[in-house]
Amino acid sequence: MHPLESGTLITCLLRFKGFGFVFFLLHAQNFVDRTQESLELERELPFVISFDAADGMRFAGVVSLHTINTHNHCAEIGYWMHPSMRGQGIATTAAKMITNLGITSIGFRRIEGVVDTDNIASQKLLIKAGFEREGVLKKKVTREDGSQIDMVVLAATSDTWKEMES
Repeated sequence: MHPLESGTLITCLLRFKGFGFVFFLLHAQNFVDRTQESLELERELPFVISFDAADGMRFAGVVSLHTINTHNHCAEIGYWMHPSMRGQGIATTAAKMITNLGITSIGFRRIEGVVDTDNIASQKLLIKAGFEREGVLKKKVTREDGSQIDMVVLAATSDTWKEMES
């Protein structure tokens, strides 16, 4: 896991054979541009998740702390993994690392994850990373088709977080 820099993300994406050129141009640059603005406004702290492969660094996904509220000392965790990288514990490790950074180094007192009730894998990931399930927010998110869905709230707090060993 390392801080997002335009060149790093672009290099990782170009080397990752699972992404086509159209995705790269339309989505990756937008993500990088939006991320720079989010950093400047202190809204998001993003990281690239990558790993060493025989032929160099490989892109696995992204993880971030976003919806940052400095007054209330809290943020929300978000992550996305390429489908071929899922189920290997990579995202769980990244979630632990960014949560540890947020609580022990930055000083957040609460980091929460808000997950679709149907996304059992993501809920398990956060629980394995040290988050506790707190409840369900009814009709929290409206999908593009207009339907509303419930979301599960999980959180790690400074009172209960077990600091990662170096």
